[in-house]
Amino acid sequence: EKVNEFIDVSLQHQHARESKEHVLGERGCEFPVWSSEVRNANNAKREEKLYEAAMQIFCDLESGYLYDHVDDYEWPNIVRYVNVMGDDN
Repeated sequence: EKVNEFIDVSLQHQHARESKEHVLGERGCEFPVWSSEVRNANNAKREEKLYEAAMQIFCDLESGYLYDHVDDYEWPNIVRYVNVMGDDN
């Protein structure tokens, strides 16, 4: 598959691969629940939302949905997660 040419599984987070819990994405794609070591609640939530958006894009690429809807694909608005939740470090 074309997607596999772009994915380096060695870069995936170990804890995500070991997770037994999964999230069901918008179009039925299942992916591991994100767990974070970030202590700040806003940053942890931001991190989780960005992960979910990235996983949805990955799933849409892997399933071919994105390629089939390239002209009208609705990309996740990740900017809102960064800006709305502030920059609390």
